[in-house]
Amino acid sequence: SGLYRVSYTGSGDTAPVDRTPVVTAERALRHQIESFHGRQDPKAVDSVWPHLGSSDRFIRSAARVVLEHQPAAEWEAKAFSETDSTRKLEALLALTKSTGICPTHRPAGAVVDTAMRDRLFAALLRMDWAALSQEQRLNFVRLVEIVLHRFGNPDDATVAAVIAKLDPAFPGNSFELNWLLCETLSYLQAPNTAAKGMALIAAA
Repeated sequence: SGLYRVSYTGSGDTAPVDRTPVVTAERALRHQIESFHGRQDPKAVDSVWPHLGSSDRFIRSAARVVLEHQPAAEWEAKAFSETDSTRKLEALLALTKSTGICPTHRPAGAVVDTAMRDRLFAALLRMDWAALSQEQRLNFVRLVEIVLHRFGNPDDATVAAVIAKLDPAFPGNSFELNWLLCETLSYLQAPNTAAKGMALIAAA
């Protein structure tokens, strides 16, 4: 730790900065969405659904949390039928968090919903990786990891299909994407991952 006292010597303006929060339209919208947090409301899903596709990640997150507080049976069909990639990834993440059980908090004897896991993987595998933006690709791989964490591994054929989808993308064009792809493919025991990862390290 350190303790510093910094003094300024010069002719610049040293008047205190106005720290009053700026109320933007985005901030107001996020607060409006957050009014649904922690409670069930029959109007909630339709009210926040369009905002799952917002370009503002904080608005998307606020909208997704609303879904997580509504009964999944009321909106899971909507999640699977969504055609916009950003909204679909957010909705599927909400569904994963609503229906999957983190192993750390899984009660003894709890049964994993393998049918939901298989539906989630099927929906992800149908998405066109080439059509996804960089941010959507990051969210896609994160979602694969969360489904695996909360539901466990699917059957061998699905594991092979996930590897076939992600392996050609590794290495990617960013550190963040390579990090996610490497750890996901390693977990799935993809045969090419070690060689590709070592080549990245050698070239770093």
